[in-house]
Amino acid sequence: RSPGRQKAASESSAQRYYHARVISQELLEILACPKCHTKVQLRDDKLRCPSCKVLYPIVDGIPVMLIEEGKPEEESEEG
Repeated sequence: RSPGRQKAASESSAQRYYHARVISQELLEILACPKCHTKVQLRDDKLRCPSCKVLYPIVDGIPVMLIEEGKPEEESEEG
């Protein structure tokens, strides 16, 4: 049992999931803004609600569709 070998295996699997930022078209079609229930759009690495003008983050390929995690579009573009 080599500790180095186990570490390398865990690093490679963590890297694989970290870079997975793609959201399937099927998932994108069913996602809606949690605040107004409008269909969201993919914009760079975030999901945008065209009605509320709010951007929701995508963390490790998983959309974070919580009202409190959404950032107003203007605020997000400045920072």
